[in-house]
Amino acid sequence: MAADDAYAFIAHPTQWVTLADDGRQLLVAERGPLLFVFNFSPDKDYEGLEVPAPRPGKYLVALDSDARAHGGEGRVGAGAEHFTAPAATAEDAGAQFCG
Repeated sequence: MAADDAYAFIAHPTQWVTLADDGRQLLVAERGPLLFVFNFSPDKDYEGLEVPAPRPGKYLVALDSDARAHGGEGRVGAGAEHFTAPAATAEDAGAQFCG
């Protein structure tokens, strides 16, 4: 509940799945102001992965389930900043990707 107190995302009307990749076992979703990136693969990580982002700018990790404190491998840098880059397509000329 502390995360919702900080970001007010649970009841937010914006909810989108922006990437679902069964082959790589990845899911990217937006809920309110947050961007969730889930890697369900038990043996693969994707360093430098670019994911669809709703708005251009800087993104920070708010919760890292791969952190050693949560029993993970600690592969995501705590406090790391992730920036969007233009990635326009014919379907979405304003698309941004966060890498």
